[in-house]
Amino acid sequence: GKTESFLLPIFFALCKEARKWSVAEYSKAPKWWQTKPYSVTNRRNDATESPSRPKAIRALILYPMNALVEDQIVRLRRALDSSEARSFMDSELKGNRFFFGRYTGATPLPGWQNDPAENSPVCPPEFKERLKKKRKLKTDELASWLSRAESTYETARLEDLTGGGEGTGDDSEKRFNFPSVDGSEMLSRWEMQASPPDILITNISMLSTMLVREVESPIFEQTARWLREDPQAYFYLVIDELHLQRGTGGTEVSYLLKAS
Repeated sequence: GKTESFLLPIFFALCKEARKWSVAEYSKAPKWWQTKPYSVTNRRNDATESPSRPKAIRALILYPMNALVEDQIVRLRRALDSSEARSFMDSELKGNRFFFGRYTGATPLPGWQNDPAENSPVCPPEFKERLKKKRKLKTDELASWLSRAESTYETARLEDLTGGGEGTGDDSEKRFNFPSVDGSEMLSRWEMQASPPDILITNISMLSTMLVREVESPIFEQTARWLREDPQAYFYLVIDELHLQRGTGGTEVSYLLKAS
């Protein structure tokens, strides 16, 4: 029940805020990785998202190790990506979704989506060309990853429906072990850098790295702007296994969180 004790208040706060958002239409968002040339790398754009919804982290959940991160992601998929959850959000929250994302070393892809050096007037033309080629290779890599993820999830979903999972019908569990590319889970670093998820899950080490890298700064800048500008803004910080943060290591974690 420890997990539910912090997730339920977070969900309640999200529901309360979401009732103020205007209509969203994520079901119409294109699967950009299935078409070339690629034109869209973020589902949360002006065509699909409520303009009254600030893109910011509402809850930061920190775990001491990635194994616990993986377990939490499965719980969130059950809570936010089940057919009941989607039906509720469509009928009660005007189609808006509560987005969550796992930001660890396993999250694709590292580096910039659009390297700032590409638009620099002092950047040599030959280097700009190399950056364009690199971006194309990485975009192809991400598209391939998303296509495989979609295929894996669909296979697990069909097994659940036919009794091949741990249960039958929508009570099955197997599909929640895999990400749904059209659900509430944000799957790539690029997507989260452009539009911070409502719930960000990571570990202490990764958070420390993110805070000193320019590529992740938009995540924290957008969140800080929302907290400054909206008097009703809120922020939940959840630290799992807090009793482990003692001595010198605990002191480092406390300073890290203050810097955040």
